[in-house]
Amino acid sequence: MNMPIRALETIRHSGMVYKPGDIVNGLSDSEKERLLLLKSAERVETFSDVVEVVQEVDVDPELFKELRDDLDANYNADELKRAAKNAGVQFDAKDTKEKVMEAVIKQGKVELLLEDGE
Repeated sequence: MNMPIRALETIRHSGMVYKPGDIVNGLSDSEKERLLLLKSAERVETFSDVVEVVQEVDVDPELFKELRDDLDANYNADELKRAAKNAGVQFDAKDTKEKVMEAVIKQGKVELLLEDGE
């Protein structure tokens, strides 16, 4: 089974820590199958699944502050992380609310999070 797998939860293997979404390397076929059966990982079907490109947009500093303030007023940290994840924003699960708001804005997804609230 040469097909790569992606972690669905934190996986520790051979001194490496793979976070959810990371491609897990260096596993035997039996180790891959075990993780798949445990639903700790999933098969990666295509090259585009392996390579995730985050495109960021340049935002005017005044507009950035305005958008950040709107997000801050509409979401607490947990709600923001859930909504951002559902909108396809890429960020680290340990990121602060400020970092997640920055990712939402720079990845051009702010409209998806504010359209229902406004």
